[in-house]
Parts: sequence; structure tokens; C-alpha cells
Amino acid sequence: MYMISWKSADRKLETVEDVKSLMLRVGKGAPLESLNILGSSLLGMSSGEVSLRKGKYGPNEIAHSRPPSWWIQLAKAFVSPFTIILLAIGITSFIADILLAPGEGDWTKVILLSTMIILSGSLRFWQEFRSQKSAEKLKALVQNKASVTRQSREDGNCEKREIVVSELVPGDIVHFSAGDMIPADIRLISSDDFFVSQSALTGESTPIEKFAEPHSEYEKAEAKRDTSTKNPLELNTLCF
Repeated sequence: MYMISWKSADRKLETVEDVKSLMLRVGKGAPLESLNILGSSLLGMSSGEVSLRKGKYGPNEIAHSRPPSWWIQLAKAFVSPFTIILLAIGITSFIADILLAPGEGDWTKVILLSTMIILSGSLRFWQEFRSQKSAEKLKALVQNKASVTRQSREDGNCEKREIVVSELVPGDIVHFSAGDMIPADIRLISSDDFFVSQSALTGESTPIEKFAEPHSEYEKAEAKRDTSTKNPLELNTLCF
């Protein structure tokens, strides 16, 4: 089973239509033709080619927004209804007990309310910051892996190995078995009773059977038409 990336092996895709056109070309073409489009082969890729594509396309992972800096989190920790109420009371006490009572001012309430505001915000910041760090550590411990075919560095022969999903590059030959996760956008080149759940993308409630070749006569006819006439999500040769 063959991995297809959003980018081709020889040029940069600049628009959504470019991506769609490439996926339709790969999905509608024969398996070996798809391999040629993406500059790969059944033997897999060499370590040198893998390094080049990794540097060109980056890691195979979804971009996540970075958590805000600690000082931004600290500032947000003091923005809450409870803190705002305490601040309003503190300002009122400062005006009533200090400004409007010169010489007889009592700082007790102001100091007490200020202490409560600082403790409340600091505790909230520490709890959220510690939770975030713990979640990041747990996430770093979980590494999804994929089985791929690549050329051996020593003799150039192909070999099957397991790598971290983020190390996949466009053109990798990926192997699946029942229950595996789809690690990237995939073009099938060989399958047998292969079903994929894509309800998150298409809303279909049951798993859809996928094939290496257009399966029905209608799909075979569609494969010969203009590549702009079909949605890539509907192709039975592509997995997401």
C-alpha cells in the first residue's frame, strides 16, 4: 500500500486546486503510474532520497498551535470573574478607606484583598501550567509507528522496517494490517478485503471498502475522464 502526500515529489503545490488535481491523477491512474508520478518504486526509496524529501517537505505530522508563553498564561490567570470582583472591592476599599480618609486610613482591607488576588491568580497559573507540562510529556511518550519498505543503506536491497509516523515522506511504501491507523494520505497499490472508516471526513457511518484499482465499471469509466470532475474523497483507491 502506497503513501501519497499533499505534495508531489518534484514540485511544490501552491493552491488547493493543485492538491486536488494531483490527488485525482494519482488516485485515477494505475498503481505503477501513481508510483511514477510521485517518483517512487516498489522497492521503496533510498536513505538519501528520504533525507532530501524530509528536508523539502518536513515531518509528516499535523501542525498544532503552540501553547502561549508562561508570562501570557500568568496574565490570563488573573482574568476571572472572582479576581475582577476582588479587584473592584479592593479599589473601592482603597478609595473609601485611604483617599477619602486622610490621616486615618486603614490599609487592612486593601492588603487583605491584594493578597487574595495574588494567591488566587498564582494558584490558577501554577495548576494550569503544571497540567500543560504534564500533557506535553505524556504526548511525547506516545509515538505512532508505521511499517514501510525502504532500500537498505548497505546493499540497496529493499527491506521492511518500522518507523515513527512523523518520519514518513512522500513516496514511502506503507504496509497495513487490520486495526492499523492511516498514517498519511495513501494511494493503494495492493489490497485484500480492505475497509477504512472515514466518517470524520465524509459522514459515512460504516467502513468503506478500498481497492488498488477502480472497482466498478462506472468508476473505470470515470477514471478516464477529466480529473476535475470528481472529489478525491470519493475515490476508492485513496485513503485518508
